[in-house]
Amino acid sequence: MSASYQSENVMQRVAFLSIQYPPTIGGLQKYISGIIELAPDNVELHVITVEPNPTMKMIGDRRLEAVYLKAATWFKSYPLINPIKVLTELKKYSFNRVIVVYPFPIILDIVAIFCFFRGVTVDCVYVDDIVLNGFIGFVGNLYEKCFSFFTRRLFSRVFGLSASYLWKSTGLKGYTGKIIEMPPFVFFPENIKKNTARANARKQMNLSHYKMIFLFVGGLRERLKYKRIDIILKAWAKTQSGTNNRLLIAGGGELDYYYKNLADSYKAGNIDFTGFVPDDTLNSLYLAADVFCIASDDNNEAFGLVCVEAMGCGCAVVATAIPGFLGSIGREKLDGVYLARPGNVDSFAEGIKFFINHLKPDMATENMNYVKNHFSREVVANKVRTFFGTSDI
Repeated sequence: MSASYQSENVMQRVAFLSIQYPPTIGGLQKYISGIIELAPDNVELHVITVEPNPTMKMIGDRRLEAVYLKAATWFKSYPLINPIKVLTELKKYSFNRVIVVYPFPIILDIVAIFCFFRGVTVDCVYVDDIVLNGFIGFVGNLYEKCFSFFTRRLFSRVFGLSASYLWKSTGLKGYTGKIIEMPPFVFFPENIKKNTARANARKQMNLSHYKMIFLFVGGLRERLKYKRIDIILKAWAKTQSGTNNRLLIAGGGELDYYYKNLADSYKAGNIDFTGFVPDDTLNSLYLAADVFCIASDDNNEAFGLVCVEAMGCGCAVVATAIPGFLGSIGREKLDGVYLARPGNVDSFAEGIKFFINHLKPDMATENMNYVKNHFSREVVANKVRTFFGTSDI
């Protein structure tokens, strides 16, 4: 299908469909909100999304400019929606373009066919693969091969967080159209000195008496087990004998006690489970921390926004060498980034030990400059303007 993109001085009416949107919180919501916030003035955006998942944390009021459709039910955190309701919303306006954020199971395919027959350009913002196991995974893979494989050929362009992830994505195998990188913009404090900011944040949070602070940020939920907190806890237990370091697990969810009990079974001490942390406190945690840890091991992790946020506040990072992280924190060879083998406790423990023994102040500066150069508001705003404009990134 051919694309017809508008010049920057021509008004565009664009429908933006996303499975998640504020007031729920998470990396996807931050990413989509950032695109919408940076949209140029000549774009009239109509956001169509789903009523918030009742099991997810919400902050603030619902954004009134979005249309929230009711889910008939929820399956493994994915909403099942009556497609007629979606198509009814799309018929209300003469859209120049429809953008669908994936994952949005079934609806994505229906909307692509609908747009094809109406002669409307349809683009996809591909956030991550849906990785399911067992019989459900078998059915999902069959659906992908027999149906979605063909509907994805109707996309004019596919945008995503990083080229590294998009080219490795299982859901885009066989797609021959344009694949274009569009990273998120990341808030980071400007012109800080890490040592001073660290000392102030630790004093404020009563953490000054620890030698080093290690930090994980993420939900403690069944659907987020791919973040492999168990590996972080095991690696931590292997590396902390005789040290005065502290690991902070920042996040909440139904698996809170599961991970606390797991830490006890590993005899992993010096750990604080903080529960849910709001953004203002989260920034203080990033500043207080020396090293950020995350051990995700599959393509459910498409980028790792929290890694970049931590780097923007001067943290070193121990992560895993998966496509998502290679596209976010692995674009350059940085001394302050250690990429361990996915699923390997000993390799992750080596990363923790490396920074215990070799962390240097210039690593913080290097990581902060990296975020500024790749993910600042100004850098990403140029790509978003192109996303809504005429030329390719």
